[in-house]
Amino acid sequence: MENMLYLEAKKDQLGDKRLQRLYSITGYWPKKLVCYENIIDNTSIMIKEYPFPIIRLADLYLMYAEALNESLNDGEAVPPAVYESLDLIRKRSGLEGVKEYWQKYSINPTKPDTKEGMREIIRRERSIELALETHRFFDIRRWKLGLSAFNTTLTGWSINESETQGYYQLYPIGYMRFTQKDYLWPIKKQNMIVNPQLIQNPGW
Repeated sequence: MENMLYLEAKKDQLGDKRLQRLYSITGYWPKKLVCYENIIDNTSIMIKEYPFPIIRLADLYLMYAEALNESLNDGEAVPPAVYESLDLIRKRSGLEGVKEYWQKYSINPTKPDTKEGMREIIRRERSIELALETHRFFDIRRWKLGLSAFNTTLTGWSINESETQGYYQLYPIGYMRFTQKDYLWPIKKQNMIVNPQLIQNPGW
């Protein structure tokens, strides 16, 4: 459409960091949870409100598949319900089932046949389906992968650049530190005073 407005987030554009808290520190502007019926053009603005999905059915399917898979004993066959839960999500996106997909397109076609293989597949499916929905931070801690996943440099686009070529270059914006004690948050001091029998979490 000729009158459509496009995001301007480079330096000296409308959406740059002069807006203080209303800019993106990474330069990424996810639209995943924005209603598709919103309209902003040169003459009008229409923002449609909709119920925010606190719990998504896809998340329940993913958690169910993960719980079933983790309950298996070593060497035990993966039950059909694990595949079925994931396939319900994939079907909505027009994708083939997990087993069919891996058999056709993977260099490791038997990966879905084992508990360990399905663990990796389920975690990947979660990261794709629930991207930008604040699940990953808690998933990584639950999987005890924080020490390897979080101790890294955070990067984003170069929001101080005014030209396209410079803007889309990755730029370090910070460093995240995660230690063993961060798997459990500290118990509030007030709670420790009220109940002296409480033991503070390790490292705090």
